[in-house]
Amino acid sequence: MSILLLENLKEVIRYVSDYEDEFVQMVMDTDMRQRNKELSQKKKRLTEIHSRIQELDKIFQRIYEDNISGKLSDERFMKLSKGYEEEQHTLQEEQTSLDSHFYIDSAATSREEIGNPPHHGTVNKLREVGIPVLPHKAVQLTRRDYEKYDYLIGMDDWNIRNMMKILKADPKNKVKKLLDFAGSGRDIADPWYTGNFDKTYEDIQEGLCALLNEIREKEGW
Repeated sequence: MSILLLENLKEVIRYVSDYEDEFVQMVMDTDMRQRNKELSQKKKRLTEIHSRIQELDKIFQRIYEDNISGKLSDERFMKLSKGYEEEQHTLQEEQTSLDSHFYIDSAATSREEIGNPPHHGTVNKLREVGIPVLPHKAVQLTRRDYEKYDYLIGMDDWNIRNMMKILKADPKNKVKKLLDFAGSGRDIADPWYTGNFDKTYEDIQEGLCALLNEIREKEGW
């Protein structure tokens, strides 16, 4: 048995050596399918949680009105409201936990800053508004990213042009400009030219809030 296992291992090593690119792609494809399956399950559960939280809000409002009108005793109201509040709190904790599983990343559309950390102006602005600054180095967008993400978002027209050069096509309509979600065709103010990181932050916040609203409507949250 040990000899058989050793021979099998040798065959695997030879295959990986001879077909390294194909092997890496196969592993990545398998990982992507599994990740998409898990993400789909989490989205479904988030939708269920959101619906139940909304339902609990309506139930609580109804029993509150019944208590005020005298249809429901204070004792019964307190017992019911405590149970509903505990359930809602548990659901909100689960919702927060599931939210953390969403995969969000950034990538450059050109190669000038590859390997560089965030600009000090960006870091200062994030710290000012209380957003954690995590270790990060710039990487470039690749064609493989198209199947990895549900949204591929550029900050301006120049980003979009570069993204399409890399991706070649957008059959699933994933490529968007951030402020398109806010109903505006304008570009995000680029602090490289303006030096105004406050304005850039405001633009991005406007676009992200609109994006979140679209996702909530699309997913039924």
